[in-house]
Amino acid sequence: MTQLLKGRPVKDRLLDELKTECAALKVKPCLGVFRIGENADDLSYERGIVKTMNRIGVSVEKAAFSSAVSFEEAAAAFRCLCEREDVDGVLPLMPLPEKFLGLIPLIPKEKDVDGLLGEESDFVPCTPHGVMRLLEYYGIAVKGRNVTVIGRICGLVHAGCGGSDEMTVVTRSLEAGQVRIGTKVGMIDRGSPFWGKAVTVRISDNEVQVAPWPAL
Repeated sequence: MTQLLKGRPVKDRLLDELKTECAALKVKPCLGVFRIGENADDLSYERGIVKTMNRIGVSVEKAAFSSAVSFEEAAAAFRCLCEREDVDGVLPLMPLPEKFLGLIPLIPKEKDVDGLLGEESDFVPCTPHGVMRLLEYYGIAVKGRNVTVIGRICGLVHAGCGGSDEMTVVTRSLEAGQVRIGTKVGMIDRGSPFWGKAVTVRISDNEVQVAPWPAL
């Protein structure tokens, strides 16, 4: 029997819980959002973040730069955002342009709210964690099962968010700037010959590796 899992009731309940928790704090939490470029998807995501944080009582500090910014200037601003005592979490909008990926290690593990540091982070990535909360809400256990996501994969993909490196990602169109399997992270640039192609992604020789899948 097919079951439609609606996200709205889950979202509303979680945000109400977070609003109550934030109201009980002595200091208003602050999320630092870092963006490079003006990609339409990033701008839409940023607006959504601000709207959601306002709803639960979290302030947002934004740092945004054009894609022409130098690495040195971006790094100085990003480091400042990460080191501010009044900023409790830092969220760079991914995927960052390839030349700026060196900024990620600057994030303190206790402020890495999207789990970009992998196993070094104090957090798990937002998207898979959100999916797990959705499944928990509807009482669906997925441990030991195979999961199929229909459609192209884009943005950030994480298989085995519980820590397993044995997962394999298969897609008809790879459009994800970052793929994580378990605790390993692989970065994929739009200029890659695999971008937009049918591929398999798995851990081999202790690193994320992409290979074409002619079967698709």
